[in-house]
Amino acid sequence: MNNIEKNLIIEILKYKTDNKKIEDIIKNNKINWMKILGFISYHRVAGLFYEKMNMINIRLLDYPVFFSTYMTNQAQKVRNEIQLNEIKKIANQFNSNNIKYIFLKGTILNQTVFKPGARASNDIDILIKKDSINEATNLLEKLGFVQGKYDYKKNIIKTCSEEEKNQSIILRGETYPFIKKSDNIAIKTIDVDLNFSLDWNPEYNQVLISNILNNRKKINLNDAQIYSANIYDNLIELCIHLYKDMALIDIVKKRKVFDLYKLIDIYYFVNYYFEEINFETLKLKINELHAEKYIYFAFKYLTSIFDDFNFDSIIKLINILEKNLCSDKILNSVFDQYNENVSLYSKLDLKERIFKYEVIDVYK
Repeated sequence: MNNIEKNLIIEILKYKTDNKKIEDIIKNNKINWMKILGFISYHRVAGLFYEKMNMINIRLLDYPVFFSTYMTNQAQKVRNEIQLNEIKKIANQFNSNNIKYIFLKGTILNQTVFKPGARASNDIDILIKKDSINEATNLLEKLGFVQGKYDYKKNIIKTCSEEEKNQSIILRGETYPFIKKSDNIAIKTIDVDLNFSLDWNPEYNQVLISNILNNRKKINLNDAQIYSANIYDNLIELCIHLYKDMALIDIVKKRKVFDLYKLIDIYYFVNYYFEEINFETLKLKINELHAEKYIYFAFKYLTSIFDDFNFDSIIKLINILEKNLCSDKILNSVFDQYNENVSLYSKLDLKERIFKYEVIDVYK
């Protein structure tokens, strides 16, 4: 993929698009739409790409790109609606049994920041306290969920052993996934992850989790009441999740690419709530959750990818965080989560890493 195509993708996916600039790029250059379609599909931004182009001028797209992105967008609408029904059922059970919880990541973003069809979620992520796991497990089982993995080739759920359940809690900061099959063509399974840690540490401070749960925000969805984290906790959790998937060697090897949709989650979240964010309050919350490197990592990547993510308040925050961080190590290293002395290093431009397929190959 050449630079024209890379820049076109980024311009189209910007929170606020420059329609004339995009039209000029397409009309005045020979665009390889096959490469663009492959990239946006692999990075799970095809539904958002369609939504943006539909507002700009959908006729600028090659027909196969229009058709594929339109179908993705519509299928994601159906998928999200099915997941939303399950979210309401889970929320109802947890609310009735006084389990404090918040929904995380796409589960909330799909109901707030993104329009229906723009984004798809793999699973339903929920944050609870560690001592709520047993009760939450019982309630999910009443709703038909089992703990295991879905074998998409055989179309079966392989239930996990008690040892696997225990090991997940001991090593990962989350339970083994809860799954139940769906008979809808747009979604094979409903997947739920119960998290009791904001990062990958199973010994995460539960006092901090309690504080997040105590400061949660109520969201009314027609006939249901669900809970999300407040703006600051939500933002920090998104940045921690991004860092985990882009800095741990094992995950980078498995995922191959640095998912653009995870960066866009943060980029759109900040833009959507920008007028409500008090950056002094954000700094205090970052210190409270020891999240300096996570915010710095995410914001540095975003300022490298999106040239409109250069608000004075964001640049000022980046500069403040950078003074007390080893920025080169944070931005350019991936490491073993069990031994941070085992690490790999890259000198490749941050933006260019997003366009690599075997991204681990640029680390030495």
